[in-house]
Amino acid sequence: MSEGYPPYGTHIPALVAALMATTGPVLELGSGNLSTPLLHAVSFKRPVETVEHDRRWGKRFEAMATDRHAITLIDDWSEWCDRAAAKKWDVVLLDCEPWEIRIMLAEYLRDMAKLIVVHDSEQAMWNGVLDTFKYRRTDRSMLPNTAIVSDTMEVPHFGLEAPGMYWYGGYRAEGQLIA
Repeated sequence: MSEGYPPYGTHIPALVAALMATTGPVLELGSGNLSTPLLHAVSFKRPVETVEHDRRWGKRFEAMATDRHAITLIDDWSEWCDRAAAKKWDVVLLDCEPWEIRIMLAEYLRDMAKLIVVHDSEQAMWNGVLDTFKYRRTDRSMLPNTAIVSDTMEVPHFGLEAPGMYWYGGYRAEGQLIA
């Protein structure tokens, strides 16, 4: 499945597809050794904000902070939500800790983001949540899985496309899969 590919980087194809399909601001919730440097490179063309809850982990990326790439270390996700109200994002990468907070953040950001890239989308905690978005693509060819969801725009193709790719273009019916 994801043989030869680092399990902490299986979201990169989805993230790149989302970046290529949009031109506006990017929000990274949870920093990473692959995603944060990639988004830092993108920040020269569009604003990026990286938000990290684990201060010790997040400090390793503080040197990347510029006027185009904000690195924000927080103590509480709810507090961050209060500060982030009314912002709009073209791309949101949801890869933060604790995992359970991702559901709340996905719901909170659904009207503020064009595309939400969800790493670890195979986890049971997502049961039914991702299906509530109008558009969804999930790459099941690598573990952990990655999904892109949106209520406002069709989700771009990414990953290996088939046979592990499932398209939920507004369909809510169980088992209605369109390749």
